Amino acid sequence: MSYQLAFWKYGSSPSTDHSKIYQQLMDEELPDSVEELPIEEIRKEIDQKFSKEWKEEFKNFYSKEDKVFEVSTNPKLLLIDCRGLEGEEMNDFIDLAGKFGCSLYDPQTEQRYEG
Repeated sequence: MSYQLAFWKYGSSPSTDHSKIYQQLMDEELPDSVEELPIEEIRKEIDQKFSKEWKEEFKNFYSKEDKVFEVSTNPKLLLIDCRGLEGEEMNDFIDLAGKFGCSLYDPQTEQRYEG
């Protein structure tokens, strides 16, 4: 089963229409209400966190046993596509993104979790 996790950080004027913001970010639009992210720092954190147990099969595509995740970004979005990951493993991404002030948006339920 595939599951997607989306992360971004609102600026001083957050939107209440999270699904619209998500769609804009997916379309590579850069809404003013969303701040730019330190993408290189985030990618380094991901590499450090997962490089010991996970194999990077291709750039931004990691696997371990029958589990995989793929990292996609734009200047204002961190997107993790998960296949076969358990909840605790997905929580690692939530914690990591939280270090950069990013909250989770769950596109499957259209719910934003402010942390």
